[in-house]
Amino acid sequence: MLLSKACRTYTNEVLERHKLYDRFADDFINLHRYTDCVCALGKNGHCTNLHIVEGILTTRKDLVIRYFVNKSLSLEQLETLVREYDTTVPPIQAYPRQSTRLDYAPPAFGCYFGQKEISLITHYAFEAFLFIIAVR
Repeated sequence: MLLSKACRTYTNEVLERHKLYDRFADDFINLHRYTDCVCALGKNGHCTNLHIVEGILTTRKDLVIRYFVNKSLSLEQLETLVREYDTTVPPIQAYPRQSTRLDYAPPAFGCYFGQKEISLITHYAFEAFLFIIAVR
């Protein structure tokens, strides 16, 4: 099972080799993105399992820390982990993931407005009655 492999990989890479957790999670998911299955049923099953593992690794680090303490989990422990993932919500702000995307940067307009340009823009906006009170 993919979740059992995630547990073994976590123990080896994060606990023993001190790999950063977010790097482990991203690498594990990307290394298991594709399957050798040729039938639709096998591909759908792999996709479903990968989505569950991805959700646990990316949104429920609290469960990973609690359950992935041993290199191997019993089938009962795996089922309990998935049941808890399916039926509980993560603690508030437990482990927010840091985004590596750049879309959180402030908008760039392809130019730089200095103080002089900003003053002129606000002056003309005020003259055109775009603001109720003067902006300085």
